[in-house]
Amino acid sequence: MNHEIHSESRAVLAHLTIQQEGQEYTIGDPLIPKFIRVPEPAVLVIELADGKRTLHDIKELIQQEKGIDVNVVDFVTKLLALGLVFSIDGRKIVDYDTIQAPRQESWQVKVGRILFHKWMARLYMMNVVVIILLYAFNPSLLPHFRDAFLLNGIGANALLIFVISSIQIVIHECGHFFAAVSRGVKTNIRFSIRYVFVAVETQMTGLWAHPKKKRYLPYLAGMAWDCTLLLICLLVQLSAIESTFVFELSRLIALALFFSVLSQFLFFLRTDVYYVVVNWTNSANLHQSSKTFLRSRVPYKREESKGQWERMPSGEKRAAKVFSFFYIFGIATLTFILIAFTIPASVTGLSMAFHQVADFAFDSVSFWDGAIILLLMLLRLSLYVIGAKNVFRNRKIRKRELKAIGVR
Repeated sequence: MNHEIHSESRAVLAHLTIQQEGQEYTIGDPLIPKFIRVPEPAVLVIELADGKRTLHDIKELIQQEKGIDVNVVDFVTKLLALGLVFSIDGRKIVDYDTIQAPRQESWQVKVGRILFHKWMARLYMMNVVVIILLYAFNPSLLPHFRDAFLLNGIGANALLIFVISSIQIVIHECGHFFAAVSRGVKTNIRFSIRYVFVAVETQMTGLWAHPKKKRYLPYLAGMAWDCTLLLICLLVQLSAIESTFVFELSRLIALALFFSVLSQFLFFLRTDVYYVVVNWTNSANLHQSSKTFLRSRVPYKREESKGQWERMPSGEKRAAKVFSFFYIFGIATLTFILIAFTIPASVTGLSMAFHQVADFAFDSVSFWDGAIILLLMLLRLSLYVIGAKNVFRNRKIRKRELKAIGVR
């Protein structure tokens, strides 16, 4: 339904949350969830848009009290295009009956509040300290690449690592899920693509409705659970007899967890640590801002991105310039590793697996060892396609929204 916005329109924006982020503000609807970054004058409009005043009245009031000339009609029109207007002239725009928010009495919310209470947060921090001390005073606990070869056969080891990694990812994302729902944030888990890697991510966009200090724990919840499991594995190693299956399995799980935690610091891939940095720097979209900065320095992209870069707040620019260094260095390093090591090793492994399947009998160990490798590669390819489709769909939605508000 089309709603014409004019100076005599009366809009209701009281449902929008407002959080200060440095010199700007994040406003949005946590139930959709959708948020945008706006300057202070836009917040004045939201606070006055109660459905009783006309947009002209709001403009005049802000002009008289603050001495600021605000194009209220244009601002509300853009909010309407984004679905962030509750009602216009008494006509309801947002249909909350079709939107399900986390119920405060649900078991997920109750469990989340227990697992991510303040005293639990302190326990997770203590776990990290204990892990560092254990590694410092007992270096033999540090993982080694040989820990990955627990079973006989490349295929069998690959399958075991895949199962362990899959379970670890589920636990990691459940940490984010429970931490987010404990704060009443609507979440969903999906596959995505980071650079050329398949990633599983828990969308917690609704956290933008909460103060900055209350976002850190949900962002770090997955790593908190990873570290807790890692500590358990280290304690098992200290108590179990060496060379036993339990001891070796704990080494393998610890290896997977260790590199999972380290990988989160590759924040140029928009990992958990990336969102912590975004929150700390008051950035609206550090990844996109850095890409805009880099494009503004490339001749064939300069004119297209220069205007966007110049309109950014000074704080966003400073953060983007620093992040762009890590972005270039990180992508260049990963590209080198992929070309020099990962791709050749994968091609060699696939070739060996294919020959094992082609040359050995169906009932032989070698046949199934190669078949497992091929099946795992096929599964990873399928997950990549799903992740790529999700990314492509999000980009289309984003472009449509930007077009609706007149941004190119």
